[in-house]
Amino acid sequence: MKPLSLSGLIMMLSFFLTVNLPCKAEQIIVTVDDPGTLSQKISPDKKFQITDLKVNGSLNGIDIRFIREMAGSDYYGNETDGKLAALDLGNVNIIGGDPYYMNESQALMYIAVSDKIGPYMFYACKSLQTIVLPSGITAVEDGYSFIDCPGLISVSIDPANQYYKAVDGVLYNKAGTELTYFPTGKSGHYPVANGVDKIAARAFAGCKGLTGVTIPNSVREIEESAFMECYALASITIPDNVQTVGKTAFSMCFSLASVTIGAGVSSIGEEAFSMCSELESLMVSESNAAYKSVNDVLFNKQGTVLLCFPGKKAGNYVIPEGVEEIATYAFASNTGLVSVIMPQSVTSVGNAAFWGCSDLNSVTMGNGVSTIGQYVFGYCNNLQRIEMGEGNVSYKSIDGVLFNKSGTELTLFPTGRTEYVIPDGTLSVGMSAFAYAQHLLSVTIPDGLHTIYSGAFLYCSNLSKIYSVPSTPPVCNGYLQFMGIDLSTCVLYVPKGELNTYKTTAGWNIFQNIEEYNFSGTDKIAADGIYEVARYNTLGQRLNEKTVKGINILQMSDGTTRKIFIP
Repeated sequence: MKPLSLSGLIMMLSFFLTVNLPCKAEQIIVTVDDPGTLSQKISPDKKFQITDLKVNGSLNGIDIRFIREMAGSDYYGNETDGKLAALDLGNVNIIGGDPYYMNESQALMYIAVSDKIGPYMFYACKSLQTIVLPSGITAVEDGYSFIDCPGLISVSIDPANQYYKAVDGVLYNKAGTELTYFPTGKSGHYPVANGVDKIAARAFAGCKGLTGVTIPNSVREIEESAFMECYALASITIPDNVQTVGKTAFSMCFSLASVTIGAGVSSIGEEAFSMCSELESLMVSESNAAYKSVNDVLFNKQGTVLLCFPGKKAGNYVIPEGVEEIATYAFASNTGLVSVIMPQSVTSVGNAAFWGCSDLNSVTMGNGVSTIGQYVFGYCNNLQRIEMGEGNVSYKSIDGVLFNKSGTELTLFPTGRTEYVIPDGTLSVGMSAFAYAQHLLSVTIPDGLHTIYSGAFLYCSNLSKIYSVPSTPPVCNGYLQFMGIDLSTCVLYVPKGELNTYKTTAGWNIFQNIEEYNFSGTDKIAADGIYEVARYNTLGQRLNEKTVKGINILQMSDGTTRKIFIP
């Protein structure tokens, strides 16, 4: 066989390169002379096929909406078939005013503002990988402009822009003193440029591949949600020169195992380290004048506010004497905490303070507690008892369930229980009292109970039976009392003769399965040789009489229990 000449080898190599290497997608260039007409420049059959688009001219909210659809997200943030990966808006002017380009909800609809990359402008554009920003923009809404763009790896802008610059695909202000946006598709470790004094709100938020970050000593401020939902971030050191850590700055960083807080931090926002379920080590410089760490638990310097309990810290915990406040989300998403005892000094328990503490079984509160927030024990699926000091003037515990001091309002239910008969004498179910009790299967509402407040049974998603004894349906005061319950399968049992009353009463008429039930008789209790062996009231006290009014709990000879109502 004759050996190939040099020219022949080159020709063969060229052939294989042409055949085997992918070709770069053709860039489609469109000029929009009249704002709102971009959709007229791109045919419907091409709309979801274009992967590389350059637009010239002036765009308004209608055009931005069209681009969003091409990049994988519609007006409401729902996914489309769009495949747009590369978007060049370098020669675009954004025209402000109606119409909206994004409708997150009826309360959050976004209108374009002239020469600004607004909030949620590219929200959930999942196919977008690179973007060239308009050369004349004067403002970018920090990371809020690009929320949930998981494939975005590069942001560019004309070097002549007076307000911003891009460095290796990362957006900074022109002076280099603010890191404005780090594309959410980038991964690995990132050293923030020296000279930066502020990391903007949501700058790194949602960067699921970010494994580490070096914050230079020049940084003074880490704004709200700056590193929120950085799932792979394993550790963070906040230098001594940082003064402010914003609200939810590191919230939901599920791999975050260690945090070191420097001497200069004087302000830490609510929930800054909340729901970091792998957090074990939380250290504060001894020179810090505002905060301290005691056995990896974060407190203010005076020790009066418990701010963060590490998500991986396990066992039983006795809160130190002198603590007055348990902050919002302070214990949230802990996976090993079994019990908590609060000292008499605690007066306030913040919203969702123990949210999602999966192993938490019991909580004991002291006499000083006077304020309890919403959803305090939401998704605590093993919680069986909430105890209260007998000397507390605001609350009391009845069989491990929290009531107001007079016992007339059920305030807080331990979300790990499966069944519950609300005691006689209870007049109301408080706001969010049973909320997020995922294991609750059955609840009985006693006669005389007249009000159920907002969110009382919110997301009790496995609740399958509600026994409502009152002939007059309790008033559903507020909203969302039963939201999150499967209304097609949950059976609402009502007194005989009151079926139509419940079906036509606001709040109750949403149930699809309403059945009449005989609460007043005992004729069907004993059957097939099964008989009553003991009788109790709803407080667990044994009854010697069979004529005690209200709900009676019968222990049967076959080991089962049954409930009856004695008028």
